[in-house]
Amino acid sequence: MENVNVNLSNNVENMEFMKSVEWTITSHKIFGVISIIQGALISLSFAGLVIGVPLILAGLKLMESSKNLNEYKLTKDTKNLKNFFIEYRKYWVILLITIIVSIVSTILLCLIFAGAIAALIQSIKSNSY
Repeated sequence: MENVNVNLSNNVENMEFMKSVEWTITSHKIFGVISIIQGALISLSFAGLVIGVPLILAGLKLMESSKNLNEYKLTKDTKNLKNFFIEYRKYWVILLITIIVSIVSTILLCLIFAGAIAALIQSIKSNSY
């Protein structure tokens, strides 16, 4: 009787795990497509290429990771699970670098904008006297 309970418990845990795997596959596909579209739209401006292209690459890595996880779901081959985590890590590395570059770019643009406003104010003050 105890053996039956253990098997039932393992089956339920396995079902929950596979539901999580399925949800992860679906969400990676959705967010991969969103990242690719967002990267393409950002890349329409010349300045946006710095952020847009890495977003496209990150989206592609996320799509690749979903393929690997789907292969794991179908075959239960741990090689596919390993490849999933390798691609998933690449996604996060690209995304982290993109976020850092975007923060630095935003700070630089704010400084340039503040400098331009300060120069404009200085120019107005010197012309008014």
